[in-house]
Amino acid sequence: MLELLKQLYATEKRLRDKLESGKLDDEAFTATRAVAMAPILEAIGAWLRSKAGSFPPKTLIGQAVSYALGEFPKAARFVDHSLLRPDTNLIENQIRPFVVGRKGWLFMDSPSGATASAGFYGIIATARLNGHEPLRYLTYVFDEIARRGYDDPVDDLLPYALDPQALLPVNTG
Repeated sequence: MLELLKQLYATEKRLRDKLESGKLDDEAFTATRAVAMAPILEAIGAWLRSKAGSFPPKTLIGQAVSYALGEFPKAARFVDHSLLRPDTNLIENQIRPFVVGRKGWLFMDSPSGATASAGFYGIIATARLNGHEPLRYLTYVFDEIARRGYDDPVDDLLPYALDPQALLPVNTG
């Protein structure tokens, strides 16, 4: 299994490097990845099926194989879209700073306050993923929203729609 995972990640890295360097567009990346990953994913699925029932179900390895086998069809769908990856490491690294403060969330005043906080953290993480420095991005967005009318569209202010280098500098004075 470790060799199969090594192959999967090596293939993902090789193809993602081509995508990020512009050698493949999203459509070509997705198509190429689906073909390249098919035998690896089939081998992983076959390994899991061959190990099902080989371990006592209450042991950690028995539980892991059973869980992986149940989740595998969904997990293997990452090949269907260029934004998806074979694991959740990227997003886990993005939310780690917020997880540190989770004890403070126990004291949220209301469910709507908790929802607002989660949305705010989501925007910050998305801004970082799109190359923005969060304070600079939020300052720009809040200034821009203040200039607009109540019903004016704001889709152009989403992190992926703005060039991080084009934002106005943060006014700290």
